[in-house]
Amino acid sequence: MSKIQKSPRVLVCVTDQYSCERLIKAGKQLSDSMGLPLQVLSVQPASSSVQERGKALDYLYRLAARYDASMTIYYHDDSALMTAGHIKKYRVRQVVTGMPGQVGSGFVEVLHTLCPEVPITLISQNGEQFHITPAPEEAAAVQFAMA
Repeated sequence: MSKIQKSPRVLVCVTDQYSCERLIKAGKQLSDSMGLPLQVLSVQPASSSVQERGKALDYLYRLAARYDASMTIYYHDDSALMTAGHIKKYRVRQVVTGMPGQVGSGFVEVLHTLCPEVPITLISQNGEQFHITPAPEEAAAVQFAMA
């Protein structure tokens, strides 16, 4: 395993929308306060093409670089499953994502089910933060496993 895979980090999950800047900015503040590197992740539908979503993803890629973050893009139809695999592979300590809409995809709920030990910060459109935290025994198990 490479050194980058061993380094815990803060992960910001974005779509292909320009409005995701608020998520990257909040993730940067959190990563700075935790003393961890920042990574941005976007999981696009497998049927998507780069041409179809390229401008927005390019904008977010440049924005991530401006906030000293790396950015990874996957093409897969199960965004929560891909994100959970990424969280485990890269030892993510904190996830930042947007608030689901009224008819959400269930992404946050599924992600929390797959990775119950990882805190999730949800950022609303107006920048308000909401937190999903692990149960105390889950957090203790993660600290022990990562030590």
